[in-house]
Amino acid sequence: MLTVAAEIMRRARETPRARAVDGTVAYTYADLAERVNHLAAELERATPPGSLVASQVASGHAGLVAMLAADAVISADGAM
Repeated sequence: MLTVAAEIMRRARETPRARAVDGTVAYTYADLAERVNHLAAELERATPPGSLVASQVASGHAGLVAMLAADAVISADGAM
């Protein structure tokens, strides 16, 4: 079973120009994957292995990116 972040990454590879998020800001799957990967890399870089990280997630597009990035980090053996 794929995580939500893994499914987003799969769709970004298969249909990068398809819309993933509509609203006041529209993201394609490629846009969303880029934002998620950037934030996930920042989270991994900023925290030592074995660290626990708590996050307060806003609603909207930024919150979606944050939740997907946390999912990606957790899937890569991290803990949030």
